[in-house]
Amino acid sequence: MRSHRRQCGPANGDCAADNWSDASDLCGVSTLNNTMTNDTPWPSEPPLQPEPLQPLVQHCYRHNNVEAGVTCQRCGRVICSACMTTASVGHHCPECVSQAAQRVIPARELFAGTSGDYSVTKVLIGLNVLMYGLDQGVPGLFDRGNTWGPAIGINDEWWRLISGGFLHVSPMHLLMNMVGLYIFGRQLEPVFGWVRYLILYLGSLLAGSAGVMLLGPFEPTRGASGAIYGLVGAYAMLALAQKKNLWEEGIISLIGIYVLFSFFGNVSLGGHIGGLVGGFLFGGLFLLVDKDATIARRASSDGGISSALIIGVGVALAIGIFVMGIVLAPTSF
Repeated sequence: MRSHRRQCGPANGDCAADNWSDASDLCGVSTLNNTMTNDTPWPSEPPLQPEPLQPLVQHCYRHNNVEAGVTCQRCGRVICSACMTTASVGHHCPECVSQAAQRVIPARELFAGTSGDYSVTKVLIGLNVLMYGLDQGVPGLFDRGNTWGPAIGINDEWWRLISGGFLHVSPMHLLMNMVGLYIFGRQLEPVFGWVRYLILYLGSLLAGSAGVMLLGPFEPTRGASGAIYGLVGAYAMLALAQKKNLWEEGIISLIGIYVLFSFFGNVSLGGHIGGLVGGFLFGGLFLLVDKDATIARRASSDGGISSALIIGVGVALAIGIFVMGIVLAPTSF
């Protein structure tokens, strides 16, 4: 079928076509069989072009004066290049990196491997084994090494508050403590960093010795149990810092077993309870008070003013516990 062009009259706007019934309406009116229809809409005005959107300027959530266009893949915070950590998918902010690194290992998974470094734990195990070997090989070498109240209070043998924590009475005693040190040490040392972890261990050891002076000063004691109980207490504080359920993680049951064990056999109740309390104190200091510090700063001894301050407070707390142990030692026998 052929198409015929119509032309609009110059005067009155009427349209004319060679084939009126089959023509295309160039004036915007459709006709059929010489009849106008009103169903066809008139040509509309061209759409308005939207104004171009201005780019949204965002700033890093940690550095308000630094523009940034990257968001954390986990929490959505805006981060700059100095704050972002490249991950397998996207980038992560320092807080999310810190939280991921501090994942609490449930008590039922304590024997699982860990990818963090725990060199201080290995050195402490080796030192305890060495001290036991020397004690057995050279009789009388450490006769003045036990934690014994009268010797500390009367003879001023203050070193016994420390040396007693590295001596053991039997191979089984040594084995049990070293297994506990290995299990908890390799989980906690990567989280705390070696400096804080060492303060935690020695501070808990001193807290255990102070507990001996308080509850059983006249009984010579030896063993790393106070320090091990301190690691248990710090492990519980790690779970609390991450708002974990201590029952579901099995930590309450674990602590209950350790405490119950303190009432049976020839063990020092004061050393165990004192070490556990020390672990709570140092764990709370390093994990709750300094909760905004990153793992990288915690692993370094010079991680900034805040990190150095917290470490200084930890050292001062350990010294205070040491002095308290000396003060609690009996001055008469």
